[in-house]
Amino acid sequence: MVPNAVLVTYDDGQEYLFGSFVYREDAFNLLTKLSIVARSVNALNGGLPMESSEPDTVLTKMKVVVDETISGVCVSDVYKRCWDGNNENDPSFYFLWLNSQDVNFDIKVGKWEIRESNGDQLIKEWCEETYSQKRVVTYNFKRTTHLYIGPPTASVTETQFCRLEGSKRCVIATTVVPSGTPLSFELSFELHSYMFTFSKRHSIL
Repeated sequence: MVPNAVLVTYDDGQEYLFGSFVYREDAFNLLTKLSIVARSVNALNGGLPMESSEPDTVLTKMKVVVDETISGVCVSDVYKRCWDGNNENDPSFYFLWLNSQDVNFDIKVGKWEIRESNGDQLIKEWCEETYSQKRVVTYNFKRTTHLYIGPPTASVTETQFCRLEGSKRCVIATTVVPSGTPLSFELSFELHSYMFTFSKRHSIL
């Protein structure tokens, strides 16, 4: 046994020897903890390996503001609860969230325009990706800054594109265009949500 080395043995019998550790015991304890976590996730997944997902290349052009693992839900559940509904009679979390903001009013969430998989797909020009669903969301909001120039209210138009890939992936791409604010004729914002399931009970957003 080498006093500054760690031998790692995989389930399939392959062995890898790592040497020259300055803090061998710390490295060994960390590897042991990671092994316990990996086995626990594997058990939750019914003994199946975690699913891999192709990286979202659009995110490389944007600033990532959320990178979280969500436990206990899958992609299809999140889509149904957060994005599927469109109005008071069939509200989604997104509509309820907009409505809960005191500054928002006259909220209108359009129905999804759905394209069949064997038909023409929707192409979003900014990212040049194809999507299967599209809708428009509009609302007004009260401007709260004390230094505003222009009217006390402004409006927002969101054009949302969605692509569902079974129960494995969901991509929401949104173009946000404000109006009624200074320089709003030159402003637009791009939002990109990418979520995928990596086990039966865990998803990454």
